[in-house]
Amino acid sequence: MRYFYGTGLGLLMLLVLGVSSASAQTTVAGTVTDQASGETLPGVSVVVKGTTIGTTTNVEGRYQLQVPAQGTTLVFSFVGFKTAEERIDGRTSIDVQLAEDILGLDEVVVTGLATSVKRTNLANSVATLNARELAGITTSETFDGALSGKVPGALISSYSGAPGGGISVKLRGISTINGNSQPLYIIDGVILDNSAIQSGVDAVSNATGGGSGTRQDNPVNRIADLNPDDIESIEILKGASAAALYGARASNGVVIITTKRGRAGRTSVSFSQTVGVASILNPLGVRQYTAETAQRFFGDRGRDEFLAAQGGRGFVDYEDQMYGNDGLQLTSTLSVSGGNDQTQFFLSGLYKDDEGIVKNTGHEKQSLRANVNHRFSQRAQLSVTTNYVRTQTERGLTGNDNSGTTFGISLAATPNFIELRRRADGTYPDHPFNSANPLQTRDLMTNRETVNRFISSGQFRYNLVQTSQQALQLVAEGGFDFYALENVAFFPVELQFERLNIDGRGSGTSVLREADTFNTNWRALLVHTLNLPEPNISFTTQGGLTGANFDQDALLLTADGLVPGQRNIDQAASLNREQRRSFQRDRSFFVQEEVNV
Repeated sequence: MRYFYGTGLGLLMLLVLGVSSASAQTTVAGTVTDQASGETLPGVSVVVKGTTIGTTTNVEGRYQLQVPAQGTTLVFSFVGFKTAEERIDGRTSIDVQLAEDILGLDEVVVTGLATSVKRTNLANSVATLNARELAGITTSETFDGALSGKVPGALISSYSGAPGGGISVKLRGISTINGNSQPLYIIDGVILDNSAIQSGVDAVSNATGGGSGTRQDNPVNRIADLNPDDIESIEILKGASAAALYGARASNGVVIITTKRGRAGRTSVSFSQTVGVASILNPLGVRQYTAETAQRFFGDRGRDEFLAAQGGRGFVDYEDQMYGNDGLQLTSTLSVSGGNDQTQFFLSGLYKDDEGIVKNTGHEKQSLRANVNHRFSQRAQLSVTTNYVRTQTERGLTGNDNSGTTFGISLAATPNFIELRRRADGTYPDHPFNSANPLQTRDLMTNRETVNRFISSGQFRYNLVQTSQQALQLVAEGGFDFYALENVAFFPVELQFERLNIDGRGSGTSVLREADTFNTNWRALLVHTLNLPEPNISFTTQGGLTGANFDQDALLLTADGLVPGQRNIDQAASLNREQRRSFQRDRSFFVQEEVNV
């Protein structure tokens, strides 16, 4: 049973009850093992029921605990296992076997506060995913894609099939027309930036010509930068109460991500490599024409082209020409974890190279992670996480289109009886029925996005007060998320639609998008726990201050009328500049009371 109040009831009880006097103690020791495998379990929490007195098992699964005279029961808890209770009854040696918690009823759920809550005590709707559900059993290229189909009530859809393309995640429906409807992502206490920054290829596709300025040129969500293999668990808060902790940014739900940590024991090394092939799943097929239908739809030029193809030039499956590439999918991961009772570490690396089903498209990612936990004493401990990610994406020219230049729109106007393939001299025929030759556009254009990203956080915990029935802990944590994005798009003068000077532009277009994002957040909290053996009630009071800064600087340079053979923006006849700078500073405080009976 769980209640929330706006007052510090637990702290009030601390002042009323004072500090309990010391009494006679007994030493209890033993070993904790896995019931199924018989292996010892390091890191198991062992607590005297109704008190704050406890310890954890060492690398060999052993524990030793000073139990006060009034202590009657030991509680053993470990992530992924059912909680077990053992009566002491004067024993000094107690060995315990823990059974795996298949249903997850005793599972500890992270709610974004300084303490965790058992699922049976939750007052809000929380969906949970573990590492086994995210990595190793999915062909998804990105983290947000790996969530698809695994979260009840979540609408997860892709903007396009381009490698590394953007994915939309909606947990509570659409609550705004023009605003952001994506959830808030938090990884190891760091508020992540999930901006979808447009590349600027709208300069040639005229994608926003209809008036909409959002997600028209297939931007990538930055949550896709995460490595799914680094994730230990995900808690998805779908209830509106999440806004009480994170403000208006959490109005669409919160996704809390916890990455893997090292455990005391023998050093473990894991390496995996997957190889696959991506190919078109459901081709639409080629429409068959006759001389009459070719003339009906494409005029006299269409009839002449059809007769030439029928007379020996041949027919071409342009769907296969564009989407028939068998893209190699290569993923290699390496992780090392281990440590001792005092220091634990987790190190990981990722190399990912996915080719698209369209030639000259693909998604490449490199990631390095270091997570370290260190216990200075029984009172003080520090946790640090650091992650560096580099991604490079070649997305071609896809998404919305109002100029007939993108791959899909061009193919819609491309019958199988015309010739668009590259000639022996390296040139391409003009498309007789469209403004662009899609094969020429694919082979000569550039649309490359490069991102370098750093995510780091730290958490320090210090036990200010520790008695048999109550404890007061200071928790200080903070982190930052920084990334630099550069998108280079180039459309040379040789392209058919560039020579046609669509919309009055000069021949040749070069686009440079640069964006720097630096977000920081911090929290300082006090957590007070009070256990009353009679009538078996526990109070957990927590409160503190939180702060967050969000800073983004985006620059877009669009140049046209390039000198033939040049792609630099300073070699253009005209240059358009656009800069958007946004900064937000949030400060807040909160108090929460949790009562468990």
